[in-house]
Amino acid sequence: MTSPRLTGRFVGHPVEEFQNDNARFGKLGTDIVTLSQEELDALILESVKPWGTKVAAIMANVDRALKARQIHDDDDAFDDTERRLRALIDSGHLLSDGDLNQWRTCEVRTPSRID
Repeated sequence: MTSPRLTGRFVGHPVEEFQNDNARFGKLGTDIVTLSQEELDALILESVKPWGTKVAAIMANVDRALKARQIHDDDDAFDDTERRLRALIDSGHLLSDGDLNQWRTCEVRTPSRID
């Protein structure tokens, strides 16, 4: 089973475009705190279960993890997390079932060996 084609602003953007990004997650004191792409991907992947996890739950889990690290999120935090989630789906590291714009109904899972 393949993941559905992404819609909206992400159409046609190859995963490589996001390969060297660092996600900016707000300010801690006066310094801008960044999280590497690999660290953000790891937080996302830790939140996804093989049988499926709602996108809303993934976003909430990542937000909690950022707050636990005392990284204060700003408006870009959810955008960065969503962008990396979409890139992981596009690259085949994760599979989606449903419209990714509908966080409460869309589920994401890890690929099984049968897929």
